Amino acid sequence: MEFIPSYRDVLQADIQPSFRDTIMHEKDLKYGLPRFKKYPMPDISHVKSAIKFFNYVTPANEKELARAILARMDEYGMSSDSINVGDNNRFKKYLDQAELKHFSIKGMRWGVRRY
Repeated sequence: MEFIPSYRDVLQADIQPSFRDTIMHEKDLKYGLPRFKKYPMPDISHVKSAIKFFNYVTPANEKELARAILARMDEYGMSSDSINVGDNNRFKKYLDQAELKHFSIKGMRWGVRRY
């Protein structure tokens, strides 16, 4: 007897490989709060979403999430100029602290005067 594939078999053969490729595995996800598995940030768009929803995090977990967002921004090469953080967003204070401003002479040491 010859095997004739049913419609369901053909459909499964077409769907499964593509579906398997698009599934994001948990080990590949980078969470903003890994203990709670909240705020996944596998790419730039998710980092921007985490910034948008930053006000919904509890104040106790705020610093941990801010550090994770800043780390992902560095990893993906995002600058603070490329994102728009509103004045009411609590992440703005962490973003302002992260920017390093240097207004001195290269190689200058504290307490040493150059005449």
